[in-house]
Amino acid sequence: GFNWTPAARFSLDGQTSLSSVRSGDESGTGRRYDLNASYLPSEALSLGFRYTDTDSGGVGGLGGFNDGTGVGLDGSGFSGTPGQIGLVGATGSRLASLVVDYRPNKRVTLALDAYVNRFTGSITSNSETRGFGLSAFYALSGDQRLNLRFDTSDTRFLGSSERSRAPTMTASYDGRLGPRWTFAARGSARLTGGTSQFQRNGFTWETTATYQIRRRESLYFEFIGGGTSGYLSQSDLSAALVYKYQLVDQIFLNVVYRFRDVRNRDGAMSGAYRSGSFDIKLAYNLLR
Repeated sequence: GFNWTPAARFSLDGQTSLSSVRSGDESGTGRRYDLNASYLPSEALSLGFRYTDTDSGGVGGLGGFNDGTGVGLDGSGFSGTPGQIGLVGATGSRLASLVVDYRPNKRVTLALDAYVNRFTGSITSNSETRGFGLSAFYALSGDQRLNLRFDTSDTRFLGSSERSRAPTMTASYDGRLGPRWTFAARGSARLTGGTSQFQRNGFTWETTATYQIRRRESLYFEFIGGGTSGYLSQSDLSAALVYKYQLVDQIFLNVVYRFRDVRNRDGAMSGAYRSGSFDIKLAYNLLR
């Protein structure tokens, strides 16, 4: 790897890694190239560029190939990457992304990001996805924050007429009300388009609140709902009430009641259920 800083506001770094990959009777030598660049034209504006080229040595079918940052050996794995979207059968990936952040003042942050990701390896994974996102963050007075985010992606399967589009809009508002209450409200809507017969539109909303009774006691409320339309449409509603008592240091006694109701909208019987549960748990908080 290398790191080069030709100027105070510009930096460039890169890394190369090789891995021996084996899956069943298949084996190969995988590689990964990374190139990152950052530029700060001013205190309020920053730009970041990333290019990644990965190849698993022709070995696919490991539960989905992602971008090469797998678990183990400081990110030199070639499958099973958490938090990424992989395609089963893919053995190679090229990703280019650009991120622009603008902070006009301490309360406001605006961001734009765009990427192109191409998977190769098999007829089910040869695809190219182009996407971009816009986000806005605003810190209100009184420890309250507002976040807005819009994302869209367009996936084309190479050599096929199949195409998928997925714009998503999310919003969240959280903060503190007085010395005892904290709250959060979130919502998202996702629309799918293209030529796939498995298109699904969906929306979700979530409201949570915590009330501090005393120094060691608190109540937590949670309501989550949403639904999908199109292929295998459903509605989903859940609620939870949690009483938490701090026994000692980071050990807590939690008394929990949960309810969930999942219903199918297309008349199908499988997958729908209603449940309620009451639990008493001991929990250990590793975060101090």
